[in-house]
Amino acid sequence: MKKIFTLTLPLFFTFLFVKADFWTQKADFPGICRQYPFSFSIGNKGFFGGGRDSTYNNLYDFWEYDSGTNIWTQKANYAGSSGFVAVGFSINDKGYAGTGLSSNNSVYYQDFWEYDPTANTWTQKANYGGGDRAGIATFTINGKGYLATGRQSTAGFVDLWQYDPQSNLWTQKSDFPGTPRWDANCFTIGNSGYMIGGYSFSSGYVGDVYEYNSISDSWTQKLVFCQMDDAMQQHFQFAIKDIMVLAKICQGCTMISGNTTTFRIHGFRKQM
Repeated sequence: MKKIFTLTLPLFFTFLFVKADFWTQKADFPGICRQYPFSFSIGNKGFFGGGRDSTYNNLYDFWEYDSGTNIWTQKANYAGSSGFVAVGFSINDKGYAGTGLSSNNSVYYQDFWEYDPTANTWTQKANYGGGDRAGIATFTINGKGYLATGRQSTAGFVDLWQYDPQSNLWTQKSDFPGTPRWDANCFTIGNSGYMIGGYSFSSGYVGDVYEYNSISDSWTQKLVFCQMDDAMQQHFQFAIKDIMVLAKICQGCTMISGNTTTFRIHGFRKQM
């Protein structure tokens, strides 16, 4: 049974309370403000870096957040061509990042890198199988990374590629059946990856949901998540057991009134 819930609350509260759960403010990120960074998590630590600053310069600094100590630590700079609109994910005890866009939006990249948190080093791996692009959607299933869609200057894509870190090989899988897009939201539940929304050259912002079954190598369209302006781009999301949580502070999806900004949370439960 699918369940959708939406909650709107003003952000002047210190805690966001949802069914006896709550948000607690943690240590502020010590780096500079940026847009379109990449991130991944390994164990109880989060890793965050790249992006572009307010004067349109690409950034390469890379940071570790320790949830146990609530401390940020700067690590070795990202070694790739661009951390702006790049993709990031983790498999086991390693992080992966790659592709991206130049600061002037004219050059797209396909280089791909592995981060070892123990050695604090970046190692170049095989270039992304789909070629130069940015805004790729990603999820991981059973020790493999899956990268789909993305864009170049005037073209969106629908291809899906699987990355095997053991062999360092890319394998093309079944194409995404929806509209070509970029900046889609993704998460994993069990053997399935899910893609929500994004932006399309032909349709603008989209709010549809697709499930990718890694066992059958097939896609299935699920419910339409929303039809709002700025529908499902630049959100953040995570999965807890069989529930995905997706949230955003934005214009279009939310309302701004005085000095308070509304915060919209959506939940999606996999059909059982």
